[in-house]
Amino acid sequence: MADGSWKPDIICLKNVIFRVVTGNGLSTSSAWKNGTGTTADVHCRVISTNTSCNGHYRDPIIDKWDTLNVQTVRYSIYKNFEEVAWIDFDGIGSSNTKWFEKSRIINSSYQDISSSSTFNYLQIEANINAEKRRFYASVSFGGCKGDILYFVTVDSEGSCWYDQIIPFPSISYSKTQTMANTSEKENFDFGDTAVVSLK
Repeated sequence: MADGSWKPDIICLKNVIFRVVTGNGLSTSSAWKNGTGTTADVHCRVISTNTSCNGHYRDPIIDKWDTLNVQTVRYSIYKNFEEVAWIDFDGIGSSNTKWFEKSRIINSSYQDISSSSTFNYLQIEANINAEKRRFYASVSFGGCKGDILYFVTVDSEGSCWYDQIIPFPSISYSKTQTMANTSEKENFDFGDTAVVSLK
């Protein structure tokens, strides 16, 4: 496993192309796909709970993905200005909707994630009954109290406890170095923000 030393430049964040603003009530999947509820103001790339930026940050280059010669894409979750969870994906030959995939996993902060891992969901957008789960890394379902997952962003209220962390969107993640069972709430924490960065 790599030590995760590659991180966005905390000062100017020039390689961050997307940043989730938790609690703003706006869809993260629509923001990523269509730019709904987003801003291109570069000041909103700052990894903080910057209340002056109400929209999710989205760099317009996302719409030109095929011209970017993307090598590596990192999805990261931040808590108290620290990167607490991440996965690196192989971006070569990808598209802006086809990079967050099992076969593209290169490395992760989680010790048990690899391209041979088993997931029931590893998707940017997952609609499961009433649940609207985004950037979702899930291993298996066990009736809400026994679900096993790594992390999830939730856009609106659903049936499980981690679908009910308001205000939305909210980010839940395993704070262990492995997948965690949702019956053990002490193994989860809530992210301040999440970002997509290009390397």
